[in-house]
Amino acid sequence: MVIKYNLEELKSFKGGDFLVASLYLNVDGNKYPKKEYTISLKGLLKQSRKEIGRKTKSRQAKDAVEEDLRKIERFVLYDFQRANHKGLAVFSCSGNEFWQVYRLPRPICDTLIVDRDPYTRPLTTLLNECHKYCTILVDHKRARIFEVYLGNIKEHSFIFENVPSKVREARWYGPEERRIERHTDDLLRHHYKKVSEVTLDFFKRKLFDWLILGGSQKAIQELEDTLHPYLKEKIVDRVFMDLSLPVGEVLEKTLQIENKVERGYEERLVQQLMNQIGSSNLGVGGLSDTLFALSQGQVHILLVSDGFRAPGLVCEECKYMAIDIKNCPICGTKLTKVPDIIGEAICVAIAQNCQVRHISQNSELEKLGNTGAILRFKT
Repeated sequence: MVIKYNLEELKSFKGGDFLVASLYLNVDGNKYPKKEYTISLKGLLKQSRKEIGRKTKSRQAKDAVEEDLRKIERFVLYDFQRANHKGLAVFSCSGNEFWQVYRLPRPICDTLIVDRDPYTRPLTTLLNECHKYCTILVDHKRARIFEVYLGNIKEHSFIFENVPSKVREARWYGPEERRIERHTDDLLRHHYKKVSEVTLDFFKRKLFDWLILGGSQKAIQELEDTLHPYLKEKIVDRVFMDLSLPVGEVLEKTLQIENKVERGYEERLVQQLMNQIGSSNLGVGGLSDTLFALSQGQVHILLVSDGFRAPGLVCEECKYMAIDIKNCPICGTKLTKVPDIIGEAICVAIAQNCQVRHISQNSELEKLGNTGAILRFKT
């Protein structure tokens, strides 16, 4: 099942008399090539065990949380396969037999929260960065509709209409042949209209952001002619695909298109950043200026080169971030060295409800210092 259906269940879940353990773990192979993230996990578990007594006085609830933490630890150490995933989110409430795991395409801040409800904000912020795709395979009789999200695929609908073949060409058509031809044309229009209506319904239920049409050139054109204007604006590609393709091959082709579309989106974001830096001062580039803007709450969209890391300094009291000063200019506290200031910056951005976008191999952003931000306002 595609991840967002589980997410709706997660966001509506209530622990009741029991607590919920919410783990977020950065498992990025660029940062942890030898699975050093297990060290971070053990530190989070140790700290959470110290704080359980402050969360509940119920012995039953405490025992259930202990089981949650043991279950999470066993899963990460022995069952989790990182593969190409860069983030991991796990939610457990043993008292209510609740358990959900999300393998994520982006790094995420190391956090373990034990509370009455699942801590979902980092997850929803990250997922909002990832677009949903709808792929439609269509011919003159059939249509298959797929939802693709975070590398998962779900086939939603198989539409079949008993449309007869066209009347064969001959030297002349009699009245009966022309009647059959008109009837066939009516059935074809009805078929494509039905596919269009089902697709619009998916869109209204927010099941996708972008649309891919697959089939023969003629079938694609006839379907597109019936689509609502809203849907036509969402089309990102039209490709030949046979309706009999296995689901795995549909996913593979869709992911290839997705990668191309997302790279284009990233290039436009970087160009927007460059324009804002050059014209309206609603953009900043470089690590130092970007950290300062975050500390001032100015950031609307944070852009970071995918895989970029850098050391830095953080104020433990007010989360002010910098790379070249000793004391916090806000509260005067001595700043603490951290090996990855980018991870800290992403955590702050998520807390401020900023958009975060990881940019792949963009020379313009790299020239700026691999970081930049489109701002909400100027100071």
